Amino acid sequence: MMPPSERELRVPLPEKTAMAIWAIANQETFCEISNLFGMNRGNSHFCIFQTLKAIGVQLKPNYVKWPSASECHRIASEFEESTGLSGVIGCIDGTHVQMKPPANNRDSYINRKVFPSINVMAVCDNVKTF
Repeated sequence: MMPPSERELRVPLPEKTAMAIWAIANQETFCEISNLFGMNRGNSHFCIFQTLKAIGVQLKPNYVKWPSASECHRIASEFEESTGLSGVIGCIDGTHVQMKPPANNRDSYINRKVFPSINVMAVCDNVKTF
């Protein structure tokens, strides 16, 4: 394991975590977040992505399950058999999930159909398993 860089040591972990939570909970630019936390854009970008990457490394194995090579082959064969499309192992689509927006910054959550929502993207296989 590499020793932490000087850049990593400058920002305490609670502040990095707060910045990352703020970034995913609000629709603000890195410039705005940098000003809010009193640092330059480069450091805020680094801290936010470093924290989100660490969270992703911990959570991804529990929530993102890709098919094995043999499962991919089976799925692709079944897709081709039912649709005539070869080499397909998943279908991706998005949807808007209606939600109650926060009191501040409500307009950031209004979608093109004029209701508040969060955009969700998902992938499913040939039998509609996510």
